[in-house]
Amino acid sequence: MTSEFASRRHQQLHLAYREELSPARAIKAARRTGRWLRSARLSCDQLDRAFDEVSLACEALWDLWSTDEAVRIATVWFRAVERVRDKDPDAVRRGLRDAQAHRLLARALHRAKSQDAWHHVCCAYDRLCDMAGGPKTLSALVRSDPYGEISATYALLLGIAIPAARRRKGAEDRGLGERFLGDALAFAHRFATDRDHDVRRYHAVVAMLFHAVCARKRPQDRSLVDLLLLLDDRARPRDQRGEVTRFVVWAAYCAYLGDDAEAERFERLSTEALLTAEMYRHVTELRLHRAA
Repeated sequence: MTSEFASRRHQQLHLAYREELSPARAIKAARRTGRWLRSARLSCDQLDRAFDEVSLACEALWDLWSTDEAVRIATVWFRAVERVRDKDPDAVRRGLRDAQAHRLLARALHRAKSQDAWHHVCCAYDRLCDMAGGPKTLSALVRSDPYGEISATYALLLGIAIPAARRRKGAEDRGLGERFLGDALAFAHRFATDRDHDVRRYHAVVAMLFHAVCARKRPQDRSLVDLLLLLDDRARPRDQRGEVTRFVVWAAYCAYLGDDAEAERFERLSTEALLTAEMYRHVTELRLHRAA
């Protein structure tokens, strides 16, 4: 077991889901993590070490069409974090752990098409704002210290905040969505110019920002879209799972350019790759996007 994995379970889950693209083994491994989580009484330190494993288990489940299971595991995690909140004297760790728990539950609920996803996005955002000293200060941190603990956690939150905001209709929610988009753009520009950091951890925010900007279909965004396309390649995980969705990005890029023939070609390639990997949720999302 290498140091990047919290447990043997984590290593096996990563291998099945991200490298071997084995749906049956990935779901089995994710459920094993879920059973372990439900039976454990974790300390603050144990929760911090296990977060990546639990997050990956949820991702595997919602990607492979077991969304309800992902929501249940994310809910168990959220309650585990609540149980230890008053036991951690470190206010920063406590706040970051709360924000992560809200983010994970938001991600699962968003895939379940639940309106409650937005509530947890906002709770995570409010928690980070409290820690930073307010919304303006949090936005300023994005620009001055994008790799600090608070701003890095915010960057990860934006990976779900942007798509969740696109489902909202109210003026107030749209205003917050624009703030999220602006802060994500600030992150992207820093990522694009800073070669000293590995940005693969932030691929979700890069990908969601790319799709949101493409969807605006504004000709004046062309240089930004090109920048995000290059950044997507740099941030994309170098594993088999990361390669499966690459055609989706090119389909969106061609659609933005108005090249319908190429967009349709990449959509066909995307569908074939996703079906081969049994990632049926992504196939459905691709078809819904095409029909919109």
